[in-house]
Order: sequence, then C-alpha cells, then structure tokens
Amino acid sequence: MDALGMAGDLTIYGKRDNILVVREKDGKREFGRLNLKSPDIFQSEWFYLQQNDMVYVDMLDKKAITTDQTTRWIGITTAILSTASIITTLIITLSNHK
Repeated sequence: MDALGMAGDLTIYGKRDNILVVREKDGKREFGRLNLKSPDIFQSEWFYLQQNDMVYVDMLDKKAITTDQTTRWIGITTAILSTASIITTLIITLSNHK
C-alpha cells in the first residue's frame, strides 16, 4: 500500500484485483498476484514488498474505462445543470422582489 501511495496511487484505469509482484529469490524470479479488493490480502506473502520487488498493475479493458468516463461526465453535467438552475432561480426570485 505504501509503494502504491508513493507512486501516486492507482488511477481509475488500474485493475485492483490482479496486481503482479515480481521478486527475485536465489537467482530465480518468482511471481505473485495480489487482489486489493480481497480482505485476505494482508495474509499474502506478496503483500509486504521486499527490496528490488517490481509491481505491475494491469489496465482495465476499454469497455470498463468508457463506463468510468461516462459516469464522470454524467456527474459533471449534473453539477453544471444544478448550478445553472440555482442561479436562474436566484435571479428570478430577486427580480420579482424589486
């Protein structure tokens, strides 16, 4: 978790359920997988990184990315429309009180 935090965290494009850790032990490379969504992650021998470990995070597929982007734009559009509605209501209310 500290390594991901120092790297600037995962973006919305990073797969959180299939993180690869590459470790060299006795001259041989070993590979382990981590699932950040699993409550058992803390029991994994791969959770605590060792010196020279490499961490690789896969990207989500394009369909999932598109869904995240669409959700974000819906939120932004809703916020803009809400703000415009409040401003319009205030202008109408203030002009009726004059």
